[in-house]
Amino acid sequence: MATMDNSTKKGSRGGKREGAGRPCTDSKLYTFRAPKGMAEYIDAQDNKTDFIKNCIAKSIVDERTNLEKLGTVPQAPSLICMPWWIATVSSVR
Repeated sequence: MATMDNSTKKGSRGGKREGAGRPCTDSKLYTFRAPKGMAEYIDAQDNKTDFIKNCIAKSIVDERTNLEKLGTVPQAPSLICMPWWIATVSSVR
């Protein structure tokens, strides 16, 4: 019987193997329950994933557009209107 020398051990027992497992991705999986009518409409689509992603993307664009409809926020100095007597009092000093 041959004995193993400590110097010939690879030391590769346990731990993560290179290339093992699923590759990393930046996506996330979501699941949800849809009401019957909505489920029938989704099932009628050729590519359900693209359909759902396009609906969500359109919703995001619509939400941003609705926020823009509220108007712009004026800068603070344009809101401050000092009465004329304060301006004259500070210039007298």
